[in-house]
Amino acid sequence: MNNENLESQDQGISLADIFRLLRINWILIVSFTFVAMLAAGFYSFTMVPNKYKSSSEMMVFMYSTGSNVDPDNPIYDLNASRLFIDTAIGIIKSDYVINEVRIDAEENNVEIPGYLRNSDIVRNISVTSSSTSFIIKVSFISEDETFAQDMANLITSVTVKLLQEDFNGNFIKLTDASTPEDDSPNKILYTIVGAMAGAILAVGIVFLKQLIRNTYMSKDELEKGTGIQVLGVIPEFQVKERRK
Repeated sequence: MNNENLESQDQGISLADIFRLLRINWILIVSFTFVAMLAAGFYSFTMVPNKYKSSSEMMVFMYSTGSNVDPDNPIYDLNASRLFIDTAIGIIKSDYVINEVRIDAEENNVEIPGYLRNSDIVRNISVTSSSTSFIIKVSFISEDETFAQDMANLITSVTVKLLQEDFNGNFIKLTDASTPEDDSPNKILYTIVGAMAGAILAVGIVFLKQLIRNTYMSKDELEKGTGIQVLGVIPEFQVKERRK
């Protein structure tokens, strides 16, 4: 094979070749997609536990301080209240609050499993606030509906009590914990993602087979690979035997 042929050789793969590979290997791709979808669906619907979320709300108000403020007629400082919300959110997830929650849980006959560390409890706490209000929403997520509701109540009540004692502000528990809602992962989404992963894996296998194969599949591939023009081909056909 001369140098001119080597330079003219096209080693790339065309869009037509890609579609041809996908068409030839469609059974493999569909099979992988279907199996992966079934596996993901089985895992999400049978192995992933249901989780529930219960939420409670509290309101934060900070008083104005200074020599001109009448102690008998305190004035709410809206800017300070807004800034203190971020501090309150951090306090809610602190050991300071969680340890007090454990004490209150015993007094209120709420059983916190012994294996749950403070970090495990914090991991299941969600705290959100709005930039247009002074309301903090405290949520707790658990596989046990009753436990989720009890913990949301306890965390909010303990936080309000501690903040009232330690800070010059007014912290009000607005609502008791709501009825727990299903907060499980989206199992349909799990199944769809599994099917997509199966399809991507199958297509990857098809292209990997294409890259490592060392045979020519068509006249064009033979001409590109050798740089020699093919003069003729022998067609493949089936001969039907005549009945006697």
